[in-house]
Formats: sequence, structure tokens, C-alpha cells
Amino acid sequence: MQAAMVEICNLQKYYGSHHVLDSIDLTIYPKEVICIIGPSGI
Repeated sequence: MQAAMVEICNLQKYYGSHHVLDSIDLTIYPKEVICIIGPSGI
């Protein structure tokens, strides 16, 4: 397998005291097409 072009490990995101992302991992390799979809806002 090829080396990763993008690698995210243990991503955390807070809006004030609201924990919106917890321990997100993502690896993207060359020639992969990625689409992240989901609800927007709170």
C-alpha cells in the first residue's frame, strides 16, 4: 500500500463546552476520493 497523503489521528473539537468531535481518525491515500457528509449546525 502507498504512503498516506493525509493522516489525522485523535482529532478533538469543542465549541465552548460542547464536545462535537471525539477521537476522529482519518487516513487518505493517493487517488482516493473522499466525501464527508452529515448534518450541519447544532
